[in-house]
Amino acid sequence: MTAKNYEGNEVWAMQVYDQRGTGVGLGSDLSDEQMKLLQTSLKRDYVEDSATKFRQLANKYKAQKDYHSFCVFVVIAFEHWVFREIRTALLLKGKNNEEIDNCFYQVDKKGKIRNISREDALALVIGSKNFKNHPSYIQFVEKVVARRDSIVHGRKENLTEDCTEEMVHIVKLN
Repeated sequence: MTAKNYEGNEVWAMQVYDQRGTGVGLGSDLSDEQMKLLQTSLKRDYVEDSATKFRQLANKYKAQKDYHSFCVFVVIAFEHWVFREIRTALLLKGKNNEEIDNCFYQVDKKGKIRNISREDALALVIGSKNFKNHPSYIQFVEKVVARRDSIVHGRKENLTEDCTEEMVHIVKLN
């Protein structure tokens, strides 16, 4: 059995023959135009869920009692979740991925491409940064982000299981 993309390139192959047939699978009888339409439709406005893989890593480190790594990955997971949700909201508002990328990335003074902050990303949908005054956001910054910053900048941070449970509650990770 061979799977080919609409350009005719082999993308997957397996030698299969059993009582169910020749191993010919879905799409093998589609015309090139139909295959191109199917593949394009499946890829359109796809938003990758990298937040899940980082949340899984955070949970793995928590289970291993590596609380410093948990803290780092829980913030990474949260930020990926924020950017995924903002991208989805902007797609629903009619922006395409290129327009969104132009909003999400900026070139700094040295010519390096940088992500905008999570606050700037949220403001793209909310319209302001007033959420920064909300007690839950303040708690997130003070009890989760500040701890992560201490860890990544090499400062001593004494994290316990209680600290991680507090972070889980704040980020609502579980």
